[in-house]
Amino acid sequence: MRDTHVRFNALLNRLRPKLRTAFLAAVQDIANSTDLAQLVTALERGDVDGALRVLQIGPEFYRPLENALVEVYGSGGNYAVESLPKRNPETGQRLVIRFGLQNPRAQRWLSEESSRLITEIVQSQRAAARETLRAGLARGRAPRATALDLVGRVSKTTRRRTGGTIGLTERDAQTVLRYRSQLEAEGRPADQVDRMVTKRENRLLRQRGERIARTETMAALNAGRMEAMRQAVDDGKLRADAITKRWRATKDSRVRDAHVLLDGQSVGFDEPFRSITGALLQHPGDTSMGASGRDIINCRCTFRFVVNYAAGLE
Repeated sequence: MRDTHVRFNALLNRLRPKLRTAFLAAVQDIANSTDLAQLVTALERGDVDGALRVLQIGPEFYRPLENALVEVYGSGGNYAVESLPKRNPETGQRLVIRFGLQNPRAQRWLSEESSRLITEIVQSQRAAARETLRAGLARGRAPRATALDLVGRVSKTTRRRTGGTIGLTERDAQTVLRYRSQLEAEGRPADQVDRMVTKRENRLLRQRGERIARTETMAALNAGRMEAMRQAVDDGKLRADAITKRWRATKDSRVRDAHVLLDGQSVGFDEPFRSITGALLQHPGDTSMGASGRDIINCRCTFRFVVNYAAGLE
């Protein structure tokens, strides 16, 4: 099977919902696991740190997200192998190339990447929770109301907890607080305010889940592809100097100007692409060389390998 933009995007679109679902499930788990009575008691004492301890926002809730990341990375490696010909187009010799997920280098990438991602998520959630708690106390809001602002309210329709600022970033939490203040200033009934704020919180959470899923799925898929090719080089099936990488930007109005300039550019297998922002990227979504969210978040670019089979395969 050939490596095409359509085929890669089909794989991306199949896997992205798994990361989004895993993230949202972890957020729901944290909210459902919170002891609301203890949270209210801490707030009655004005103890923000104690309230945060009650929440127990920690990496242990994100095991499903780690598992989803492993699946995506492995799928990227398998995709790279499946995209290679079964026989050398130049010599007709049979090619047997496999991807090993247990390779120490692959395991190191997974460990480091999942640690980075989950640490960032946990830290941002703690910051958002602190902002919600601090603002509730500063405004003299009732402890129980502040607790529900954080963990969400039980829907009369679904009987499930929904809304709340758990899972949001600190910036999102501030957006929610401003929105609540605006609605209250308009003199709306308290129950209507809660419903409208919950709707806004749910939308922000879905958006964050989608942003995380798109960014991390792209990064893991492409990292898996790179690792599969490195393993082929290690095994003597490919030569690194016979492989180049070619950037493929999306052709629409949402693509970054910096990535439009990268479109079609080729670099050596071990060479990074160089963005006009100054970022160095081994592939779209890569952060291993210090690229920031400016070049990473919601990136939809892809890349393809070009192999000189006459020189690069045995």
